[in-house]
Amino acid sequence: MMTYLTEEEWEERFVPIIKRDEDCLLFSTHTADESAFLAVVGNNRIWTQIEADDGIEYIPGFWRVNAEGYIVTMNPWAENEANLAVAIDFDFGRDDDGHERGEDGHG
Repeated sequence: MMTYLTEEEWEERFVPIIKRDEDCLLFSTHTADESAFLAVVGNNRIWTQIEADDGIEYIPGFWRVNAEGYIVTMNPWAENEANLAVAIDFDFGRDDDGHERGEDGHG
């Protein structure tokens, strides 16, 4: 069973690294430089971004299945934290009460 952290809790605890010269967290295995960086950084500082039902999730470790990219953090996760996950909920299309909006932006 997964234990979910909020995005804020996760950022505060693990401190994600923003890519140099970009305002982006995701690293890829499609470029040699980034692939080499991921190979040396250590699995316990890597989080895999995957697509989830209601948005995206970050899960600890380097996973290839369903991976959209990888996030590297300053602080490593511990072996007993391998069941952690971060749900990033994009509330596009929902109003403040959680109701879905129509295409015109109204409920």
